[in-house]
Amino acid sequence: MLTLKNFLRRELEKQRVVLFYWLPVALACGIGCYLSLRQEPAPNLFIAMALLGGISYLGYHFQICSLAPFFLLLAVFCLGFFAVAGKAHYVVAPTLTYRFYGEIEGRIIGVDRARSGAVRVTLDQVELENISKSNTPHKVRLSISDAPAAQLLTPQGRLKTKGFLMPPPRPSEPGGFDFRRYAWFRGLGAVGYTREGVQITSGPSSGIFTRLFDKRMALSARIKAGVSQVASGPAAAIITGDRSSLTRAQLQDLRRSNLAHLLAISGLHVALLTGVVFGFFRRLCLLNTNAFLHFNAKKIAAGLAILIGLYYLLISGAAVSTQRAFIMVSIVMLGVFFDRRALSLHSIALAALVILAWRPEDVSSAGFQMSFAATIALVTVFQRTPALPGFSRWRQLPVISLVLSSLVAGLATAPFSAAHFNQVSHYGLLANILSLPVMGFLVAPSAVLAMMLMPLGAEAVGLWGVDLGLRWILTVARFFAQPASAVTFVTEPVAWILPLFSASCAWIILWRGWGKGVGVLGVVAALMGWHGSDRPDILIAEDGVLVGLLLPEGRALSKPSGGTFSARIWAQNDGRPMPREKAYALWKDRKGDLYHHWSKKMKGLEIMCGQGEIHILAQQRRISGECWHLSHRKIKRNGATAIWLDKQGKPAKIRHINSGFARLWSKHR
Repeated sequence: MLTLKNFLRRELEKQRVVLFYWLPVALACGIGCYLSLRQEPAPNLFIAMALLGGISYLGYHFQICSLAPFFLLLAVFCLGFFAVAGKAHYVVAPTLTYRFYGEIEGRIIGVDRARSGAVRVTLDQVELENISKSNTPHKVRLSISDAPAAQLLTPQGRLKTKGFLMPPPRPSEPGGFDFRRYAWFRGLGAVGYTREGVQITSGPSSGIFTRLFDKRMALSARIKAGVSQVASGPAAAIITGDRSSLTRAQLQDLRRSNLAHLLAISGLHVALLTGVVFGFFRRLCLLNTNAFLHFNAKKIAAGLAILIGLYYLLISGAAVSTQRAFIMVSIVMLGVFFDRRALSLHSIALAALVILAWRPEDVSSAGFQMSFAATIALVTVFQRTPALPGFSRWRQLPVISLVLSSLVAGLATAPFSAAHFNQVSHYGLLANILSLPVMGFLVAPSAVLAMMLMPLGAEAVGLWGVDLGLRWILTVARFFAQPASAVTFVTEPVAWILPLFSASCAWIILWRGWGKGVGVLGVVAALMGWHGSDRPDILIAEDGVLVGLLLPEGRALSKPSGGTFSARIWAQNDGRPMPREKAYALWKDRKGDLYHHWSKKMKGLEIMCGQGEIHILAQQRRISGECWHLSHRKIKRNGATAIWLDKQGKPAKIRHINSGFARLWSKHR
C-alpha cells in the first residue's frame, strides 16, 4: 500500500509542470456545470460554491499539503461557475412573451443570411407598435425573404416594416439545442419575419460601433463592385464579414465540401492577415540599414500586426469567432514581442482563459470547440513528432506541411463538426489541400493589398487576385459537393458524450506519465456511447401539430406540411435527412397503432380507441377506451416531447422540454 501511495504521489508531482494548462479546462468545467443545470441555482448553492472556491484557494496559497497546487484547479472551477452565472444575470433584458404582429422599426446593426437563403437583419433601438418601451426587446432579428440584400446596406440605416415576432424558440426536442440560451446571452429578445415591403431610411449616426458598422457596409459594397458577381458574396464575407450576398447554392457547396470555414472570419483569416502583415513589415524594416542596426524589426512587425488585426476585428463586425481569433493571434504576437515561443500550449491556454472569462457561454459553441481542437492538435503534433530520420527536412516542404496540417486539423475537428452539424465530409481533406494554398498565398495577400490601395482608389489591383482565388475555391467546392457520397449523416450524440470526449482528449495531451490510458478509455467510452445513442421512437412538436415516428427507413411525419423547423431538426439529429414528401409517405404506408389527431374540423368529437394503440391529440377531443393517449393540454404544458417504446410497443420512457427545467432564459415564455 505504501508503494502504491508513493507511485501516485510521484505521478501527481509530474503534473505540476502542466498545471497552468489545466486551468482553462477547470474553468470550462465550471462554466459547463452551471449551463447544464436544469434549475436555476438556489442561493445555498452559490454560497457553497463560494466557500469551496475560497477554501480551495487558501489551501493552494498556503500550500497546506503536497496536493495543494491542485486546489487551484478546484478554485478555478468555482470561478467558472460564477463567471457564467454573473454574465447570465448581467445580460438580463426584456423578452417577448407572445406572438406579435404589427409595425416594427429599429436601427440595423447586423446583416447576414439564414440557412434558407433569406436575408436576416438584427435591429436595436427597437420600437414595436402598441408595446411600451419597458417591455420592448433591446434587439430583435428579422428574416426578410423578398428584400434585395444591397437595399439593407444603407449606411446609418433604420428599417421599418410590418411583420411577425415571437419569443426565441424552445428546443425542437428534449436535450436539443436551446436557442433561448443562445439568444439570452446575445440580448436577442425576439425573432421573426416579414413578408411585406421594408422601408430603409437614414438616421443620425451615433456611437463608435454604429459608425464602424456604416463603414463596414460601405466597404462591403465597394468590394462587391470590384469583383465578379460570382465571387462578390464570398469576397465581402472574408473581408468584412458581410454574408448577405452569398447564394444558397454556394453555402451548400462549401458546407458539403468542408470549406465553409473559409468564409467565417476566424483563426485562419486573422492568422493569414497578421502573418502577411508581420512578414511584410519585417522585411520592410530590414531593407533600411539604420533600422536594421538600431531597431528590432521582428518586434516592430509584431506590434503593427496586432494593430492591423485590431482594425480588421472592428471593421469586420467583431463576430464571436473573430474576437476569439484576434485574442489568440495577439497572444502569439506578444510572445514574439517578448521573445517567447510564439505558438505553444502555454499561449493557447492563456488565450482560452481570456476568451472564457470574456464570453463564458461560448464553451458549448461549435466555433470555440473546433478552433481550439484544431490549434491544440497542430501544436501537439508539430512539437511532439518523433524524431524520425529526415522527417524535419520533409516537414519543412510547403506541400508536406500543408497536407499534414490539413489532415491533423481535419481529424481533430471532425468529431466536433459531426456532433454539431450531424454530417461528415468525405472529400474535405482533398478540398482543403486544393483550396488552402490559394487562400493563403493568393486571396489573403491580395485582400491586404486591396485594403492598402483602397485610399488611393487603386483597390482593383488587389481585388483581381481575390476574385481569381475565390472563383477557384468555389469551383473546388462545387466539384467535391456534387457526388451523393460527399457527406455521411450521423446521429446527434447525447449530452454527456461531447464533454467526456473533450475532457479525455485533454487528459491524453496534458497528462504526464502512465495515466494517459485513462484518457484513452474515456475517448473509447464516448465513441461507443455515441455509436449506441438511442434516438426517441416518437417525437412530438411543441404545439402538438406534428408527430414523427422513427422507422428503419427514417422518421415518418404525420403531416405533409407544418412544423417545418421541427421536422428538419429531427431529421438532422436522426442522421437521416429526407424530403418532406417521402417522410409523409412513410407515415401513410406504415403499419402500426400510432394515431395523430390534429385536424381542427374534428375538434370536440369523441375518439374510440383500442388496447395497445397510442393516440396523440393536438386538438381538444374526448377519448374513450383502454389506449395510451397524450392530450393537447399536456402537450401545451410540457412542450416538445420524446417517447421511447418498449419491445411491446408501449411507452417506456417519456421526456418533456419543460419537465423540471427552469432557467433564466426559460422563465420568460
